[in-house]
Amino acid sequence: MKKVLLIVSLLMLSLLVASCTTQVQTQPSTSTTVVETAKDAASSATQPTGNNVYTVVLSGNTFQPADVEIKVGDTVEWVNKKTNDDTQEPNDENQDANDHTVTFNTLGVDEFLPAGGSFTHTFAEAGEYTYFCSIHSGMQGKVIVN
Repeated sequence: MKKVLLIVSLLMLSLLVASCTTQVQTQPSTSTTVVETAKDAASSATQPTGNNVYTVVLSGNTFQPADVEIKVGDTVEWVNKKTNDDTQEPNDENQDANDHTVTFNTLGVDEFLPAGGSFTHTFAEAGEYTYFCSIHSGMQGKVIVN
């Protein structure tokens, strides 16, 4: 009888220990492999990727900076600062300030910018776009779109 009692006690102790332990279930790891086809790559390459705005300041008789390198979809803003021809100092009263243009022959763009004016253009295609001021022949610049 003692043997039976001992066996039953050991079984109950085993069940008690087994019920108190926790089981950790591990889930199999999942990984995803992305394969980009040539067609996908071509379509993503043609989508505009830029959304930055770059500023070119027209001060005196210069574009600053004259050349800008951007991405497709980026925007360039030309801002004509109010300046005095003789001193190149800011001229709040707009007396003797320079009028300018931003002219692109290849884009058919010819924007007049009075002192204090601005003009923006978003570039949708890659290429090199040369621009100039039609009022001041020495003012030239280039936008390089990648």
